[in-house]
Amino acid sequence: MIPALRRQFNHNFTSEKYQTFLRRIDQECGTHVQFRLSETPCFFPKELIDRMAQDGEALIRQLVDNPGYRAKSDEAVPAEFNVPNEAPHPMFVQVDFGLVRGASGELRPKLVELQAFPSLYAYQGPLAQAYIDIYGLKSDSGRLKYLLSGLEADSYSQLLRRAIVGSHDPENVILMEIDPAHRRYRRYQEGGVAPLLPTRRQAHSDPSDL
Repeated sequence: MIPALRRQFNHNFTSEKYQTFLRRIDQECGTHVQFRLSETPCFFPKELIDRMAQDGEALIRQLVDNPGYRAKSDEAVPAEFNVPNEAPHPMFVQVDFGLVRGASGELRPKLVELQAFPSLYAYQGPLAQAYIDIYGLKSDSGRLKYLLSGLEADSYSQLLRRAIVGSHDPENVILMEIDPAHRRYRRYQEGGVAPLLPTRRQAHSDPSDL
């Protein structure tokens, strides 16, 4: 999407660098990642990223601020999967977009789905940084950014720890997965938390504390 970065990446790409990239991701995850990793990242302009962030927030608000929707969604969950002390809104939520071109050729985000589990929050940062480091990517300002809201790697990690661990001892916090041995990647060590990850609702500190 950003021609200068696309040319830079294509010029620097080699099969050897891609293999180095794969080894680094395996090392970061502490296990072999069992799905194919794209040979190339996507390069989106800030205006498009900001538009997706704004649209994503608006879509999420339509749901979490709607008591009627919440009641209907609660009815859809089988009784055996209900848990006590659920917070009023999800700790983690993300919006998946597809991109289409408008009538004048501009890119527009279109909703694909909303998800509310934290599979990727400790994974995508190291993935983006690995692309930058292995392929020597730089923007005109000297550094590419992949985090929103003015966050940097350290402040993002601190926020993620705050969301997952809160004020608790990490030894007393787990993120629980139904079948963790068969996860396709397992980078869950943010904040020293035990390497288990939830796929359904989690009991934790109130997200409103953030």
